[in-house]
Amino acid sequence: MFRKSLWSTLQNSANILDRLEAAYKKNLKNSGVEIYENFAKLRGMNEVELDNQKVIKAKHILLATGGKPKKPEFPGVQFTKSSDDIFMMSSLPEKVVIYGAGYIACEFATIFNGLGVDVTLVYRGENLLRGFDYDIQRLVKQGLEEKGIKVIVNTVIDSVTKCSKGLSVDLSDKSQLVVTEVVCAVGRKPNIENLGLEKLGVNLNEGVVVVDEYQKTNVSNVYAIGDVTDRLNLTPVAIRDGIAFVDTVFKNKPTVPDHHLVPKAVFVRGSKCRKSLCSF
Repeated sequence: MFRKSLWSTLQNSANILDRLEAAYKKNLKNSGVEIYENFAKLRGMNEVELDNQKVIKAKHILLATGGKPKKPEFPGVQFTKSSDDIFMMSSLPEKVVIYGAGYIACEFATIFNGLGVDVTLVYRGENLLRGFDYDIQRLVKQGLEEKGIKVIVNTVIDSVTKCSKGLSVDLSDKSQLVVTEVVCAVGRKPNIENLGLEKLGVNLNEGVVVVDEYQKTNVSNVYAIGDVTDRLNLTPVAIRDGIAFVDTVFKNKPTVPDHHLVPKAVFVRGSKCRKSLCSF
């Protein structure tokens, strides 16, 4: 009962986000920023068109549309959820498969496990947390398993189908899991759909906005920062990118954001890893 009550509390995250958004809006308005709550797309070199047909002219245009969860391709993927959907679940699931092994996958495996959910983590690679030091990868995997999370590596999901008990998950090792929910956490991708980038000829590389060291695209007055450039997808990095953009464009201080030696933290919990684990 306590765990279900705690889950209900976690579902209030939307209220917290609303409060944070209101605070940011207030600070922006106090700084003289004019806010339009509309979808927008590029219309010309110096024009942005809103979905109410209003056209805004500007000397400089900054793309900061962020990213969104990726979904893999396999039969039945429409029955799965992404990280954006987790706190929208009406009730705490009994059994969950989490597909992936990055920040989001490992952190939500820990959260669900702490709430008493039967958790299985499935990953196509050999080690969790790709790009982290091997010692950390090994320690996190060991800690998750010690807490009762089943970790299956070198395996992919072949298909997901509905069944009387929830969802049936077929794996590439020919095994089958029956669970309440499947959460895909295989990464994120830049949010670039319908922005009008092709109209101006903004260069893309496999769906990523290409920028130079000063965060300028190939279009002279269009810049891009944050996750839409898919460099380091971390909030503090996007903030630093924004500061560098302001220094370069408006303060006549050409600034290159330094993306080297950025600390990263993954919040997991195991018998031998009781605090956040960091790789530098």
